[in-house]
Amino acid sequence: MANVRSVTNVLGEFYSDNYDNAEYEDLFSSNDIGFPLAYFIWRGLAEPTERSPLYLNQTWVEFCAIFEIDPLNDFDTLESFLKFNELVS
Repeated sequence: MANVRSVTNVLGEFYSDNYDNAEYEDLFSSNDIGFPLAYFIWRGLAEPTERSPLYLNQTWVEFCAIFEIDPLNDFDTLESFLKFNELVS
């Protein structure tokens, strides 16, 4: 998995931008802990705990799979993730 801070940046912003988008309803439903956790950490409302990587990793792997991106890649922002996705698509 990419580092926790990068993962929370990408997942948190994606969740913030798309939480009410029906296209991602199944993704958010199956990751009902990982996305909100990433969002809270991204916004500075929570700090990662020892168990956070378990939830974040699962969510990150599923998220990357949707976009057909290797989850070992590291992105600082959602924008850099989406730009990379455009390049490899």
